[in-house]
This record gives sequence, structure tokens and C-alpha cells, in this order.
Amino acid sequence: MKVHKMTENGSKSFEQIYLENFERLCYHAFCIVDVEDDAKDIVNGVFTFVYEGWEKYSAKPMAGFLLTLVHNASIDFVRHRLTHRRYEQYVLTHDSEVEHFSDYEEKVQRVIDEIDNMPEQMRRVFVGCYVKGKKHQEVADEMGLSINTIKTNIFRGLRMLRKKLSEEELLLFFAISSLAL
Repeated sequence: MKVHKMTENGSKSFEQIYLENFERLCYHAFCIVDVEDDAKDIVNGVFTFVYEGWEKYSAKPMAGFLLTLVHNASIDFVRHRLTHRRYEQYVLTHDSEVEHFSDYEEKVQRVIDEIDNMPEQMRRVFVGCYVKGKKHQEVADEMGLSINTIKTNIFRGLRMLRKKLSEEELLLFFAISSLAL
């Protein structure tokens, strides 16, 4: 691993920033997610993100930037965890196993059918972001579209699904898609 050294203008290296901020950021993430290992994973994920884009981010004031990234990643983590818990509760409180499995297959098929019925571009964006777990920018680059076109397709696709699917089917879709992420 190449460690970015002190730059000519005296700014800190990636390693220095990591060492100075890791514990503080872990504490902040822990205050949100309540599990130490998850907090460390979130902070390491943020540092990986920053390291991969070091050329772009190294000129920013790091303390606030890192805190914002960790805070947002922690909130996203909690949202995903709550979605899983809601679905687990739903499964536990409904139908017997045999009936539920049959019902589950029907609901999954209905979600798949509705995604398949989307216009081609919208479907490709939806599958890229929700099924394959890619970031909006990755899908935009692959398809040669702007990030705003990707966001618009996602917004319209979600609106379409909300109109055509029941609340249970939507919950199932989000639970399954969060597993891909």
C-alpha cells in the first residue's frame, strides 16, 4: 500500500490523517450504530473511500469532511438494519411457513415482473443501482449518462413501483436490494 507522504505545501499525509482521526470517528459511529465492530467497519470504509480518491480530497479540510462521511455512512447502516428488522418482524408475524413461502415467491415474482416492465433505460439503471449495488456515478459512467439522469430514472422507477406494488412487496424489494449493497 502506497502511503501518501507530506505534500510540498505541508499538508498531512493520508496515514497521519488516519491515525489522528480513527478513534474519534469510531466513537462517533459507535454512538449511532451501537456496535463497535460495525462502527470500525464504517470508519474503515470511509477511509478506503477517501484513500481511493485522495487526489480529489487531499486539499479539503479533513476533520469535518471525514466526520460528515462517517455520520452519513452510519445513518445509512442503521436504515439498512431497520429495514431488515422490519422485514424479519413481518415474516415472524404472518402466515405459516408453507403458505408464506408460496406467498413470498409470488411477491418476489411480482416485483421482478414490475421491474422487467420498466422502460429499458430505467430498468438498466434500477438493476445497476438496486440489484447489483452499484453507486449512481458508476452506473452513469457505464451507461454514458449524467448523474442527474440516473437520479431521475431512480425517482421515476420508485414512483412506478409504489403505484403498482403493495406495501409488503415494496418492503420485500427494499429488504432484498439492501442485501446486494
